[in-house]
Amino acid sequence: MPGLLLLADPPVAGGSWVVTVILAVLSTGVGGALVAFLRLRKEGPKIIVEAAQGAVVVQSGVIDDLREQIDSLRTRLSEADALQRRVRELERREEELTVENTRLRSQVSNLQARIVQLEGRPA
Repeated sequence: MPGLLLLADPPVAGGSWVVTVILAVLSTGVGGALVAFLRLRKEGPKIIVEAAQGAVVVQSGVIDDLREQIDSLRTRLSEADALQRRVRELERREEELTVENTRLRSQVSNLQARIVQLEGRPA
């Protein structure tokens, strides 16, 4: 079979036509193979260009989606940073209030002891 000889040949640039020729010879005979080969030679560059254009469109869509995701993540990161700053501020304020609360409790305790001391003394 002539198609089997083509399988042994090394692949050539744009080697997909070799596979088409082999399949055409094996399936339809020499006449069909010739038609398939001529059609492929004529339409091959057009097919490659259309495939490349399709790939560019798909890649452009993917890039646009990735940009949108990046913008969304930047916004969320900015919001998270703002919330983290707010939490730190609240934690700092809580520490200040805890210290003040401890000081005030100490003052109340001292004043209560003084009241007891003053009330216990005869007037």
